Amino acid sequence: MLEFRLGFVRPIPTTTTQLLNDLRDTANQQAWYVFDQRYKPIIHAVAMRLGLRAEDAADVAQQTITDFLRDYRRGQYDRGKGRLRDWLRGIARNRAIDVLRADGRGRAKTAGDDIEHLAEDGQVNAIWEQEEKAAIVAAAMEELRAGDTSANVIKAFELGFLRKMPVEQVAVECGMSIDSVHQSRTRVVKRLNAIVKRLSDAYAEDW
Repeated sequence: MLEFRLGFVRPIPTTTTQLLNDLRDTANQQAWYVFDQRYKPIIHAVAMRLGLRAEDAADVAQQTITDFLRDYRRGQYDRGKGRLRDWLRGIARNRAIDVLRADGRGRAKTAGDDIEHLAEDGQVNAIWEQEEKAAIVAAAMEELRAGDTSANVIKAFELGFLRKMPVEQVAVECGMSIDSVHQSRTRVVKRLNAIVKRLSDAYAEDW
């Protein structure tokens, strides 16, 4: 089932395997940019959900990306100790814990919970998966808008499916019949599912 969030989105232009290969070249600034755009929003969202303030979450996201790329390019990744994805998540988790420990106003303290329990691996992994799916769907919507689907059909879909506007009102807003609204929604969902599948495959590689 598709879940949507409105807001700015970032594209997913290449597979993770190709991206990681490109990152080995320290002069490849495009690879750095793509990696940063793909994963920083996820890390930021995870940190926010662990209780960090927005500015602290932004710092954690930046530091995580920087630490990951530095160590990856130094060849410090040991495949026998787990996947690269888990390493990236582990860095993010540790940076978030550092901030929570230093911040006496962190929700972990006010709630009386142990910080490590708040940011335990299983919880971080679950939150990461949720935020990754949200990023993929957002990118799929952006690709749909940039394609050949008419603006009016997309508008009808967004009003009815995303904003939950009654179909009768959507029909009036878009100058469409009720049947056309239903048909448009079916076509858009089908296209989105195909885009989401392709983008998910790029994220889901065993890295």
